[in-house]
Amino acid sequence: MARSERRALYYEDNEEFDPSISVDVNEYLIEHWPTLTLKNRTSVWTLCQNDEDFDFDSIYEQIDDWVHTLAEEDPNVDLGEEDEGDEDDEDEEDEEDFDEDDSLDGYLIFDTVGYLSSKYPNMTEEQLFAVSDHMNSDEAFSWDVLYTYADAYVMQYASEIDNTIDLEESSEESE
Repeated sequence: MARSERRALYYEDNEEFDPSISVDVNEYLIEHWPTLTLKNRTSVWTLCQNDEDFDFDSIYEQIDDWVHTLAEEDPNVDLGEEDEGDEDDEDEEDEEDFDEDDSLDGYLIFDTVGYLSSKYPNMTEEQLFAVSDHMNSDEAFSWDVLYTYADAYVMQYASEIDNTIDLEESSEESE
């Protein structure tokens, strides 16, 4: 089940929740461009809808500003790690400190909530995130099965695709 479908199911019983912000292009044009005819306004609306490069960045920036305002006012708001796109002003400063090792290239990312929601469809979104958080913070949780699978995958890849791979393990890893 896609993330958007899970969200829709989670909020379907809450009739007051409408997570969208909409712009009535016709009303906007009537107010700001009163000389345009209905045909002109319809054309502008169509052009906006069909423009693959229509820029929503200023809207997203305003939403981000409100997120930061909320976080400043409510100490219980956890923003986690900010998206790289949200740090446009800090990009230049961060470029100097960015180490190539900080990149996510080469990492295997496991969508815990996505997996759990498809495996256990009756769990609420709150329960899904609670289990995910608990799993990620549990020091006893072991990824050994994943490491075993990765080793087996390397062996298979080396035998079927690239036989030049040296399969000798380092002495640290084989202990």
